[in-house]
Parts: sequence; structure tokens; C-alpha cells
Amino acid sequence: MKSLTFYSLLLSLFSCATSNQVIGPDGTEYQIVNCEKERHCRKEAKKICKGNYELLNTDTEIDSAAFNGMTVTTFNFLVKCQ
Repeated sequence: MKSLTFYSLLLSLFSCATSNQVIGPDGTEYQIVNCEKERHCRKEAKKICKGNYELLNTDTEIDSAAFNGMTVTTFNFLVKCQ
């Protein structure tokens, strides 16, 4: 049972990308895209924006204590669809 839980958790780490819409102070819609690999963020941004987007900000989070010393990197993109 422990190995099944471990593999389920491991698979969730390698999922593609997720996105959330946010509204800026001026009422402009933006998307925050989170992913494990930078190329997945770019692909998700292109998909949700139906093509062109402007990359406004990026952030990288590195957690080296997540799974017994295994490093987990998360990319965060702030994009504006064009």
C-alpha cells in the first residue's frame, strides 16, 4: 500500500501544468501558470491564451526537502493573453 501511495504522489509531481485567472488592480485579466517543467508552462500559456501571450513575470520555487531529499522545482508564470 505504501508503494501505491508513493507512486500516486510521484505521478502528481510530473503532471503538466495548471492555470488560474486573476484580475489585476486595473481590472485586467491575467493568468498564473504553474508547472514542473518550463516548457509545460509555455505550452499551457499558449493553450489558454489561444496563441499569443505576453510573459510578464516568472518565479521558480525549489523544494529540496519534499521527498527524502529529492528536489522538486515549480515554475510560476504570470501571463497576459493578447
